[in-house]
Amino acid sequence: MVAGALVLCTAATLEFTLREHLSGYRSHSTLLAGLIAVAAGALLFLAGMSRGTVIVVAAGLFAAALLGFRELFKRRSGGLGWRGGFR
Repeated sequence: MVAGALVLCTAATLEFTLREHLSGYRSHSTLLAGLIAVAAGALLFLAGMSRGTVIVVAAGLFAAALLGFRELFKRRSGGLGWRGGFR
């Protein structure tokens, strides 16, 4: 039951952050890129790749996804690279 609750909470958080990011409300580029890198790293590790290969591939995916998500947010927010903070 605990594992199911964690999966449900993670899915809800992902949906919320993706919705805010795609609407241009608040940038979640690092979180989304990190999720992609961790998921790919876990899959590669479970497939039997070496740790060094997993780290290099995950870091490359993180960097590429971060740049992609930042550019997507800039287009959606009207050119702003960052929006958020305290009000």
